[in-house]
Amino acid sequence: MSQPELNLGNTKTLLLTGERQVVIQVDYNDLDEAITTFLKSKGFADKMFIKHGYECIAENEWSNYQSHNFDVYSEMPDDEELNDIKGLGTGELLCWMCAEGRVEAGNYSVNIFW
Repeated sequence: MSQPELNLGNTKTLLLTGERQVVIQVDYNDLDEAITTFLKSKGFADKMFIKHGYECIAENEWSNYQSHNFDVYSEMPDDEELNDIKGLGTGELLCWMCAEGRVEAGNYSVNIFW
């Protein structure tokens, strides 16, 4: 299906338009801190963390100069997932935090730069 041309007055006609979205940009350090605080509030011991708390870079094997996007919505983990908390990915943890009212729903972009 072709897009209709959009004429913006005296400016050139756009050939491509799309859906605009709001993106919540976060630094990976802030993400680590928020997830660590949340998991500790749920009673998960320090020993489950890598060294200084949750580390998204190590958990996801991310590299420098990257961005990772998450569609965050309210979703609680099931009992089986709670028994193996290390099996929950970063996106799943964010959705759980959303279900608990600790982060807002939306599109998140995590920036990795050190």
